[in-house]
Amino acid sequence: MFEFAQLKLLDELQQRFELEALVNNVDDLILTIETYTLNEGESWFENLEIKNEKERQQALNELGLLDHRHQTLYKQYIEEARQAFDVDYAQISWLNQHEMYIPISPFTQEPVATRQMCKDSVCTHLLYQNEPLVIEDLQRDPRFPHLSELRQHHIRFYAGVPLKDKNGIAVGSLCLLDKQPRQMQAEDMILLKALAQDLMATLSNERKKKDKQKQIEQMQPATSASVLNKD
Repeated sequence: MFEFAQLKLLDELQQRFELEALVNNVDDLILTIETYTLNEGESWFENLEIKNEKERQQALNELGLLDHRHQTLYKQYIEEARQAFDVDYAQISWLNQHEMYIPISPFTQEPVATRQMCKDSVCTHLLYQNEPLVIEDLQRDPRFPHLSELRQHHIRFYAGVPLKDKNGIAVGSLCLLDKQPRQMQAEDMILLKALAQDLMATLSNERKKKDKQKQIEQMQPATSASVLNKD
């Protein structure tokens, strides 16, 4: 029944948009339609309207999410995400007015904060949807060919989930990046969401925040000793 409905949808959309391209599934057709509309001069960013700006800014300030003193904590969660999914990079981003604030750039050796204009970030689209976003191959997606930083670092795969405060306001995103096209299974998304929820729960609770910082401090001597023994 589902396959019949899917085929019917494909047929109706192809007729509506008068597309001649051969597609195999709904995702392919959506990308084809977006390519068609963008070729006609439409920009995916122009029509985006991310709501709850006042509430989001209030949450950013109350939780101190832009505070550089959280960098150690951010770095730990980023590394946990990178290792859990065996990807090249992981990233935390906060939507601060008209730009994405990235407390730790994934593309530098040292923990350095960077900023991106909203139109230059895939995470903007995720926050507009206010739901998880997976792009198995960025090279096939017509919305993001202009993102020079991703091209420069040969990023092909993106998977992200919103970071929400206790009121459900999306204030940022936790995402995975890889140089190879990939897929995310249902259990993968469950794990990524759980990691995002744990991050926000820690940032929202002083006791949890202190416990996490203590855990990180206890891990550091062991890591240093391991490096020395290896040498």
